[in-house]
Amino acid sequence: MQAQENWSEFVEAHLLVGDVLDGLTVLTKRGDSIYSCGKLKDLDQKFYSQFLVIFTTTSEEQESALCQKGFILQTAKDDLEIKYIIYSKSFCSVYAMSRHNRSGILVCSLPYGILVATYSFPCTSVKAIEIVEKACELLRG
Repeated sequence: MQAQENWSEFVEAHLLVGDVLDGLTVLTKRGDSIYSCGKLKDLDQKFYSQFLVIFTTTSEEQESALCQKGFILQTAKDDLEIKYIIYSKSFCSVYAMSRHNRSGILVCSLPYGILVATYSFPCTSVKAIEIVEKACELLRG
């Protein structure tokens, strides 16, 4: 129970600051959700694998194909799938936006898992990226 309380405190202190992020999930490298809140609390498990494979490509062709495909999200409460187009990928982070820039998704590789965070208009990607990357630095440190 102590680890769960420590993680919840970390999330509150470093990720859920200023109501910037509206959804958060952390997946193990095997694809199990170990924490979720907000809009990603009810994310269907079938969408997990897209976040895991983005950091494990073995060729430029695979990486290019995954980046062109982007991400798709749909929670159990939504009828509508939202497609996110990847606009930036680095060794440990991927940034994507929905149509008309209404919402965004940040996917970050961590030593023992993957952190996925969402944000929505009027939040800017700059602010969301700043918060998530700062928290991920602490987790990687």
